[in-house]
Amino acid sequence: MRPLAPRCILFLLTCSLAVLHGLSLSPENCIRPTLGAELTFRAPGACLHCNQAYSVAAGDFNKDGKADLAVTDSSSSTVSIFIGDGNAGLNLGMSYSTGSSPHRVAVGDFNNDHQADLAVTLLYSNEVLIMLGKGNATFQPGGRFAAGRYPSGVAVGDLNGDG
Repeated sequence: MRPLAPRCILFLLTCSLAVLHGLSLSPENCIRPTLGAELTFRAPGACLHCNQAYSVAAGDFNKDGKADLAVTDSSSSTVSIFIGDGNAGLNLGMSYSTGSSPHRVAVGDFNNDHQADLAVTLLYSNEVLIMLGKGNATFQPGGRFAAGRYPSGVAVGDLNGDG
């Protein structure tokens, strides 16, 4: 994994973001920025003067107790995984080709294996792509599902209560 040079896409990653996504982080793993502080990272494929990253979701993709990020980038049709180091740093893990303008991303466990998986809306193919996590910050295809016209949002929840 190589560290990324700061450019283009702004993320303000705080402990509250991790809490919103169900992570339990110890205080030393939390980023505590001062008011107005921000961390800047460039997603692979993003040009220096354009910002095509539409969505970011936090999860613990490698099971180390530190927040990691999944970022969609429609200019390169990818989802990139950034591995958190617990010291306010992120390193590029892998980038995955999604096809057809990935828009939003959400984290959940879709196959009940206790690994963080991703749901990615594909805006122009009218689909949701499921990427199954392996627990080591890598993902494999899990299927594509019809989602109606121009799916611009995605949320994860147990709507039928079956766990």
